[in-house]
Amino acid sequence: MKNHIQRAVGAGLLLAASAGAGASSGLGNPATLARSALIPGLGETGLQAPGQTTWRLALDLSNEYVAEATADEGLLIDGETSRLRIGFAHGLGTGLELTAELPLLIQGGGWMDGPIEDWHRFFGLPNGGREFAPRDRLRRLRTVDGRTVFEASRSAQGLGDLRLGLGYSRQPGRVWRAQLLLPTAEDRDLAGGSRGLALWLDQALPFSAGSGFSGALSLGGSWSRAEGPLAEDARESLALLGVELGWQPSPRWRLSGELLAHSALYRGSALAGLDRPGVPGGLFLARRLGEGGRWLRLGFQEDLATRSSPDFTLHLGLDLGP
Repeated sequence: MKNHIQRAVGAGLLLAASAGAGASSGLGNPATLARSALIPGLGETGLQAPGQTTWRLALDLSNEYVAEATADEGLLIDGETSRLRIGFAHGLGTGLELTAELPLLIQGGGWMDGPIEDWHRFFGLPNGGREFAPRDRLRRLRTVDGRTVFEASRSAQGLGDLRLGLGYSRQPGRVWRAQLLLPTAEDRDLAGGSRGLALWLDQALPFSAGSGFSGALSLGGSWSRAEGPLAEDARESLALLGVELGWQPSPRWRLSGELLAHSALYRGSALAGLDRPGVPGGLFLARRLGEGGRWLRLGFQEDLATRSSPDFTLHLGLDLGP
């Protein structure tokens, strides 16, 4: 019986390590209109060992185009955001992990409109009308009953909102997580300025430890109090669902797919960009650098629900673990 227990625990530890290898992108939903809410990165089924720290750097380049109008309201989101995220995860011992992340946002017209149109054309995907709009433009406009709620056409740089998290696990492959959103951003440029709390579970999927496959299922919710011109219509609570599947053919390479789904961010609107749930999905390739927990990750995310998350996000991540 003792040997069976030891083998089961060992398999569980291998599964947890495999699921955490080349850690998830942590992208969440990087859309401009999603900064009013706390949407955490999901799918981390392992914890740092006691006293160990992994530093995480990520650059997310997101391009958005949403143009919708009815007789009563209109929405235009056209532009590009570079988000540099700096964070860490530190093992506290006794099954606890502390995390933190602070983003820097650079909002402008960008350069990806042409390549995205070519990408969509090659794969037969819709461009959503972006082919008829001026390329590499920054403009954000929201109108209701002829009144301008928000309008911006200037570039902006500044901090996003700080995220502090705590993970807790009593068994391999299952981590309960909480995250706080603190308003370190200015709300005037739709950069954030919100407060929030998210609670969720990251559960490793039961793949065989020697199969090379791993994955995670995440389920939870968040509560946020938005600031800025769109705060009045922002929903305070969201449901969160995440699925991550990975294949690691060798110790140095890992290919993964991530799918995130969350409930609608705003209420009282007939426009899909405000009233539709977000369903961004992405593919990522990670390469281990040397020994230990150093990983380089490259990938992209697409909007699978159309208009509720960025059309395209390019992701580059670096994990500097022990």
